[in-house]
Amino acid sequence: MTSLYAGLPVYFDDDFFSVTIENGSDVAVVWLIPITAEETSFIRDKGWGAFKDPLCQPWVRRPALSG
Repeated sequence: MTSLYAGLPVYFDDDFFSVTIENGSDVAVVWLIPITAEETSFIRDKGWGAFKDPLCQPWVRRPALSG
């Protein structure tokens, strides 16, 4: 693994996406997902949406990197 993909925790309610801490700042809650060099290149070439969209499908599988 060479990079990290930051994503919203999709299995939780929308209220879980951020939290307000004592000083009033909002903090985003994200998952850090390790990705390979090949996946990093795919994201650079095709954009993060092409990588992210299949991850949000019910079967939750990493996208095919060919093509």
